[in-house]
Amino acid sequence: MFRHSGVDVLLMTDPLDSFVLITLNKYKEFDLANASIEKPDVKDETPSASDDKEEALPEETLHTLIDHFKFILGSRVADVRPTDRLIDSPARLVDKEGSMNQEVQRVYRLLQKEYDTPEKVLEINPRHPILKKLSEQPEGEINKIVVEQIYEDALLIEGLHPDPAGMIARIQELMKAALR
Repeated sequence: MFRHSGVDVLLMTDPLDSFVLITLNKYKEFDLANASIEKPDVKDETPSASDDKEEALPEETLHTLIDHFKFILGSRVADVRPTDRLIDSPARLVDKEGSMNQEVQRVYRLLQKEYDTPEKVLEINPRHPILKKLSEQPEGEINKIVVEQIYEDALLIEGLHPDPAGMIARIQELMKAALR
């Protein structure tokens, strides 16, 4: 959404950045806000994905797809819901309200501390072609594999995937299915 809207984003990927930003919320005339939170305060003139020409899934189809994601992912996600903030991605993870800051989660991983991947909210893009095709497919093994891959892709993007190499077998299954 930010790239599409022309909003500048400062990437702060060092684990210590989050601790610096606890007290730093403005630089010169620029207000700093965390773009990874559920609903960052973006100016109203920023266009949303809903301004895009691509049609969203119908409400009933979307609710069925959300229920399907919830069933497959179970307790690994706090919730699954649609969002208008995504444009090029099928899904993203956001922190559940009151959960540990994602930068602190990364520090725990770097320190190799024992912790479980935190429960997140999976937001899905009802305009994305992958989700549209997924909603048209009958439930089956390949459908389940796609849902799992979408979730794990979102984990990977967040830097929270506990076992990225474990995705290889699923990716190979998807490639075999695509080549049939």
